[in-house]
Amino acid sequence: MKSATFIVEGEPTPKGRPRVRVVNGKFAQVYTDAKTREYEKKVGEEYKVQVGYKFDCPVSVHITCVHGVPKSATKKRKQDMLDGLEYPVKNDIDNCFKACADGLQGIAYDNDSQIVKMSGEKRYGENAHVLIKISEVCL
Repeated sequence: MKSATFIVEGEPTPKGRPRVRVVNGKFAQVYTDAKTREYEKKVGEEYKVQVGYKFDCPVSVHITCVHGVPKSATKKRKQDMLDGLEYPVKNDIDNCFKACADGLQGIAYDNDSQIVKMSGEKRYGENAHVLIKISEVCL
């Protein structure tokens, strides 16, 4: 059974809300904001560098979003965050998952409809990053 684990350095970035613009005063066009597009591209590029192969079967995806401790945190609060006594409240984990899943589409798998099982968690750590694990699901 094939699996892949890789890291995307930097603060976890959630999928932004869809944006709408009017084209030629007639048509509404929906698009993804630049920050989200850049993050999705970064996820895909990291996968290509660290793993490189494509799954052609149903997959399970687990993400761990590790947020950096805020600089304004006191020493005690920082230690509590690192010990898992306090969890990040910012950024919905489902939106972070969506950004990662969309960034891997066409690179780690053909379509994110191949994801049949998903899980995730968020916590604080010394260095902000997202750890992504993809595994084949045997039927």
